[in-house]
Amino acid sequence: FTIPGSWQPGWVRFSPYTNSSPSGGNALTDVTNLIRQAESQIVFALNSLTRMQVATQLVQACDRGVRVEGVFPLGEITPSTLNTYPAYSYLTNAANYATTNRAVIRTAWAKSDFATAETGQPDVVHAKWMVLDPFGARPVVMAGSANWTSAALQDTGSNDENLAFIFHAEIARAFYLHYRWLT
Repeated sequence: FTIPGSWQPGWVRFSPYTNSSPSGGNALTDVTNLIRQAESQIVFALNSLTRMQVATQLVQACDRGVRVEGVFPLGEITPSTLNTYPAYSYLTNAANYATTNRAVIRTAWAKSDFATAETGQPDVVHAKWMVLDPFGARPVVMAGSANWTSAALQDTGSNDENLAFIFHAEIARAFYLHYRWLT
């Protein structure tokens, strides 16, 4: 599909996928390939991230000098939950980086007055999106119903999900502003 003002046609991946291989036709492959191309900045709000391939690409982006910032719900990044915690732990461990540029990971605010930090209540961050280079020449938005898990991004016999890939500056900047509001 093409949206007026897009710098490239977009597409949507629908799961379950016909190919679950790391180089196959699935959303995980698209996500990691696009993160590899990020040049200056990545921001995201994700309810769940279990795909270590994504976390690895985010660390590699930092090592290339890309600024990476993200928000997860507090309930997903505590050691007692094995959902997002391994990816969060990887992203926040300085030993995984080759440079001093590190991903900045936050939890969201529970109230719109920004006076109370999230305390783990369900669905404070139920978002599922990432923006690459919102102020660059080639901004990208990846957003949809899919949590960033194997079932939603890669599996051939799992969730019915969608993930849209949108190449549009104004849409990317709208998501960026929403990220700033969350944090």
